[in-house]
Amino acid sequence: MKNGEKVIFRGESDEAPGITPGDVIVELECSKSDVFVRQGDHLFYKKKITLLESLTGFEFSFEHLDGRVIKVASTPGNVYPHQCFKSIQDEGFPTHRNPFVRGNLYIEFLVQWPEKVDSKFKAQLAKVLPGPAKGANSCEIKEGAEIEDVMLTDVDMEVERHRMKQEQQMDGGDSDDEGGQQASCRAQ
Repeated sequence: MKNGEKVIFRGESDEAPGITPGDVIVELECSKSDVFVRQGDHLFYKKKITLLESLTGFEFSFEHLDGRVIKVASTPGNVYPHQCFKSIQDEGFPTHRNPFVRGNLYIEFLVQWPEKVDSKFKAQLAKVLPGPAKGANSCEIKEGAEIEDVMLTDVDMEVERHRMKQEQQMDGGDSDDEGGQQASCRAQ
C-alpha cells in the first residue's frame, strides 16, 4: 500500500447499547529507510563496489526489510560498469490486493574509481589489461586536415540536463534529440 492510504474496519469502533458503532480508519504512514528507496512495489538499493570488484567479481549481503539476510554474488566473468542496474525478482513489496505478486529489488552498482593512478601502477595495469585495438581511438585523418586539441572539463549532468530543458522551453520546445543522434567520425 502507499503512504496515506486508508484501511477501514466497518462497524468496529466503540459499541454502546442503542448506538450503531462507527468505523475504525487506519491511515498508513510509510517509514523511510536508510538503505532502500521505494517506487511503487519496487525497491531500489545502491551498492558501492571497488574497481577491482567491478572487474573480477564480488560477494556481499544485506538485511532485507523483513529481517532476512540477502546474499548477492556477481556472475562469474561479468564486468559491472558504474551505475549499472541488476534486479532480484520478487524481492520488492507485495502488490496491493494480491500479496502473492511482488515487485522487484533493483541494485544500482556504484563503482569507486581510484583518485589517481601513478606511473608505476599504470605500468602494472598495462601488463595485465588489454589496450585499445590499433586505430580504435582515432578516425582517419586526411592529409592537410585541420586538427584541434581540446580539453575535457568536469560536468554535473543533472545541472546540464536542467539547463538544456530550460533552453529547450525558451526555444519553443523544438528538439530533435528524441532517439539521440550522435556525431561521429565519418568513414572515408
